Amino acid sequence: MKTGFSEQLFAKFSGWKLFCGFSGGADSTAALLLASESKERFGYTLEAVHFNHHLRGAESDREAAAAAAFAEDRGIPFRCIDLAVKDSGSVENAAREARLEAWKRLSGPRSAVVLGHHAGDRRENLLIRLLRGANSWGLSSMRAVSEVEGVTFLRPLLRNSREEIEDFLRARGIVSWAQDSSNGDPEYLRNYLRNTVLPELEARFPGSLKGLDHSLLALEADADFIRDCVDQLPGDRSSVAFWKKQPAAVKIRLLRELTGAVPNGELLARLDEALEHVSGELLQIPVNADTVIRLRSDTIEAAPARAVPPPAEFLWEWRKTPRIRRGNWEFTATLPATVEKCGPDCAFFDASLLPEILEIGPVRPGERMTPFGSDREKKIKKLRTDRGIPADAFYPVVRGRGFVYWAVMVRHSDWARVTRFTSKTVKLQFRTVPSEQKEEHP
Repeated sequence: MKTGFSEQLFAKFSGWKLFCGFSGGADSTAALLLASESKERFGYTLEAVHFNHHLRGAESDREAAAAAAFAEDRGIPFRCIDLAVKDSGSVENAAREARLEAWKRLSGPRSAVVLGHHAGDRRENLLIRLLRGANSWGLSSMRAVSEVEGVTFLRPLLRNSREEIEDFLRARGIVSWAQDSSNGDPEYLRNYLRNTVLPELEARFPGSLKGLDHSLLALEADADFIRDCVDQLPGDRSSVAFWKKQPAAVKIRLLRELTGAVPNGELLARLDEALEHVSGELLQIPVNADTVIRLRSDTIEAAPARAVPPPAEFLWEWRKTPRIRRGNWEFTATLPATVEKCGPDCAFFDASLLPEILEIGPVRPGERMTPFGSDREKKIKKLRTDRGIPADAFYPVVRGRGFVYWAVMVRHSDWARVTRFTSKTVKLQFRTVPSEQKEEHP
């Protein structure tokens, strides 16, 4: 395995403290060894960090013990951190969020985290992001050096395949490593891509995996070029006129700069519509639970979502009245031809299964719902907390026939979900309206 790429990477962090995420698997083992072999030459300190989520019982504990012994045998400082995973739908996402929070606590000035992601992981990430409709920055987001919420991540193995990594380990006398049993579960999208889709592509179209690698390098160059162009753009970035004349690729980057959040195509479409209709009336676009974009006359800005007291509960006959406003809440119902990815302020349902009359109001004490993809009810209050939504952020709950269909900005439910048997889909869209706008009644 060629190590020139990793050595060039480590050379940039002389004098830093490097933490290495060390699961004990082949990838993290190779990353730890590479970092250990280079630390004297480049003058940084190194510590191996193992996270035990206790998701696989005794198997998890055995892996933690083996990781500690491996590091001790090689004189590498080691720590094991127990991390509970929140019961919030996706176990993978919850575990990832828990690790990020731990890295944020560990990291400080001139420190970075080494991860074992390799070329195969980057290909999988490319396909996952393609399925989500990402732009060039999102498609090439797994970088050799990246920063997430103040934590610097290093990935020295991105130019290496899994086969090269295993050969590298065997050349050092390492013939066994941890094998996560969940990696074979095809229910996880990444496993399905890794074990089924990518091997079939390579078998049917030899050389296709290398083709994906070349495309990733091109996408990375394109994304960096757009970023540099945005950084050098002249003009007043709080001006609506400035935003109107920017191409979509630039607006996406500007949105990220403006809001601090990762924007999607749905947010861009809503912004474009608002830019076309902006006037003296204040327009407000929710970004997430904490942030809104405000437009008025020739000004655009990001602002905290204001805790406006919610209106009283009301009924909505969404077929008869596709648009309804109460207080600072506004809902619209449309019947799109296709289901597209959207933000937490919209949700899709099977139009034939959604009740004709919906009950809308703030969350009730102790209220529960069955989130999409789950098989049991969960407290909406806990789901809100897991999403980081402040207690004083008033977002509505959509109910009908005794069930919760959608906790807005949180999760939609498993009721009336869209399936392959759905003949007509309804899209419910929510937005907050500034209190100074007049309330409209049907």
